[in-house]
Amino acid sequence: MRILLIIGYLFSFSSFACIPCDKETVVIVLTQATPNFASSFSTQESIGQLRFIADVNIKNELENIQIISTTPNDLNQQVMMDMIKRSSYRLHTHKEKHVPCLVKGYEFVFNFDVPQNVKLELDIDF
Repeated sequence: MRILLIIGYLFSFSSFACIPCDKETVVIVLTQATPNFASSFSTQESIGQLRFIADVNIKNELENIQIISTTPNDLNQQVMMDMIKRSSYRLHTHKEKHVPCLVKGYEFVFNFDVPQNVKLELDIDF
């Protein structure tokens, strides 16, 4: 009985080493966090965009994050990094009997609402 347990124990760990990873692994954004702007922040544009590049490891965590561009340009970089880190990601492969590989240099584009300057003009005639 012990021999069967030892053989089963050794086989279970070595079997994972034989599963190939898919080089065409894609990253899926499961949830995109909303940016937490300061209450005093406002701009003329209503839609913001964030473009960044990152590596995604096997634990679905981002590494080596580099922000490429933001629209509007005056967005706080720390707010953008916070939004990136609070979002959730997942590696996915379309091939059967393959596991996802880690992904390097994947480009993401996030679109989000930006607080606007609101002008209120009342024209009251009596």
